[in-house]
Amino acid sequence: MVLSEIVWVGGVMAKLTNKNRLSIVNPELCKEWDYEKNGDLTPECVSCGSHKRVWWKCDSGHSWEAIITSRNAGRGCRYCYSPAGKIPEIIVDNNFSYFIGFAQADGSMSQESRNRGRLQIQIKYEDRNIIDSFGEMIPCNSTVCSFEKSNIKINGRTYHNKKYALLRVCNKGFRDFMVKCGMPYGKKSKTVTPPLHLEGLSIEDYLRGLYDADGSVGFTANRFPFLSLTTQSESIKDYVLNYISNITGKPCKSVNMPKRDSVYNIMITKEDAVMMSKILYYDSCLSIAR
Repeated sequence: MVLSEIVWVGGVMAKLTNKNRLSIVNPELCKEWDYEKNGDLTPECVSCGSHKRVWWKCDSGHSWEAIITSRNAGRGCRYCYSPAGKIPEIIVDNNFSYFIGFAQADGSMSQESRNRGRLQIQIKYEDRNIIDSFGEMIPCNSTVCSFEKSNIKINGRTYHNKKYALLRVCNKGFRDFMVKCGMPYGKKSKTVTPPLHLEGLSIEDYLRGLYDADGSVGFTANRFPFLSLTTQSESIKDYVLNYISNITGKPCKSVNMPKRDSVYNIMITKEDAVMMSKILYYDSCLSIAR
């Protein structure tokens, strides 16, 4: 394709050079260029200061029209980012308490330049109903999709085509709220904390979210019922142990972190496991099928 050497910049005719060519000036932004809807028009053909309205497509799959110069100045996706990152008031009920626990244990948050970032939760496809429920309760745009990974090793077993469900939320206001819920950006395993300050937080639902994401419920080899949770967070470890002590009426036991695994493994069995399971997994609660 022959590139046009004359472009319109702010209503003025200007020469297109490598100093103003969008593909050269802002290659990161060009990753969001919607090649399908823009047809023959490509980032190599336009100036970074052009007032031409073109199509864009963000990582979450949203497609929208916006002026090139405004995007180059830092304006993000019109669906992912509302003004000042505002979102409707979030009511922390039983289901949202469960979501917070699940996200803390099995989710991740990343941030980039220009207030961009995302929260992601990935689980096996068989439990996609949980991801769908999360997408419905989040008060801003979110993306729910599925994908496959090949040659995945889990507990020593190789899966050639393992299917997963994924939830992605980019809205900055929602990410800010999750930070207030004790979920930091980046590596969070050791720094997450129980959001006990949240009004309306249901402790039982929050804990069930932790257990569904990073725990196990079942029977031992000797057919004893058990309930276990793994965590690297000392704050969560201490809170869960105190909760178990209050429920069972037994002294709070100590759990040490093995140097090899670098995780706390909190496990209860027999009557204690049955008692706590009945409290956490009540009838009609949102949970992974066990």
